[in-house]
Amino acid sequence: MRRLIADPPAQMAASAARGINDELTVILNSVVESLETLDSEHPARPLLLDLELAAKRCVLISTGLQRYSQRRTARLGPRDFISFLEQ
Repeated sequence: MRRLIADPPAQMAASAARGINDELTVILNSVVESLETLDSEHPARPLLLDLELAAKRCVLISTGLQRYSQRRTARLGPRDFISFLEQ
């Protein structure tokens, strides 16, 4: 069986995705816990909802980084990373 070795950009993407996921777990857990304990009229609630949405957008980026790092590339040439994320 042949072992695949990830190219440097894929290795970097995987490393970044792991780091982002670790931090997102802390952020999302804190935000969700805060939202559950605050009254619905608390002035911080809209800010926490914005944070929750921003963290969820970051999850999409992290997922894209993971997909990018796991794909098998044929090295056909440079590819726009943003267009890859949008697939």
